[in-house]
Amino acid sequence: MSAPDITRPAGGGPVEALAAAGRWITAVALGGGLGAVVFLIVAGEANDRGYTEITFNHTLGEMIGGEATRARTDQALGVTGDTAGPTGFLWFLVICCALMVVYSLTAHRYLRLHWALKGLVLGVVAWLLVSLVFMPLADREVGDAYSVTVFGAGAGGATPWVFLVASLAFGVMAARAFSLVVGARWWEVKEIEQASAFRGIEGMEDLEPEGPHDARARRGTGGAAPPAGQ
Repeated sequence: MSAPDITRPAGGGPVEALAAAGRWITAVALGGGLGAVVFLIVAGEANDRGYTEITFNHTLGEMIGGEATRARTDQALGVTGDTAGPTGFLWFLVICCALMVVYSLTAHRYLRLHWALKGLVLGVVAWLLVSLVFMPLADREVGDAYSVTVFGAGAGGATPWVFLVASLAFGVMAARAFSLVVGARWWEVKEIEQASAFRGIEGMEDLEPEGPHDARARRGTGGAAPPAGQ
């Protein structure tokens, strides 16, 4: 089933178009934000455990122009006087949201795949961007300490795998959030049918849904009438 075209809402009216645009913007922001956080958690944990020498968030901030303080560079948002951490974090959110815009207009719309498979495709694209764009640029920033090289192999043998896992986690989380939020159905108020809910609870199969006041109802049953003969 193909994804809905937000430029052509089902109703065709301005209200429907505005609602669809609002859902799309929210989906892009939420998907990009949650995906970015998951990516940074995986990358940061790998750095803490010694699987890679790259402090992704901090290095990105240095590349963009943040001022680095080398003390405690493992902290996601840096330390007092260190703007590289916050700069890297904010710009990474922007980059992830921009990637989600491209994803929404390409893979999400045209790939006839389950959302999880679309997420894996998005993750592979993110990994290639990190490996072929970020890593060579990062080498200019930290090349005096160690050689990053393409795919980050110079920053530890596990680095390519660390960022592959981080990128796939980003892709799956971002794709799932986007697919949920962009659909009108996700925003609908769900009403639980009481009779079905009772039938799904063990020991309450014979109870009837709450209706008009029933004199037979015992206190503590929530207004439900007891089974006949009791």
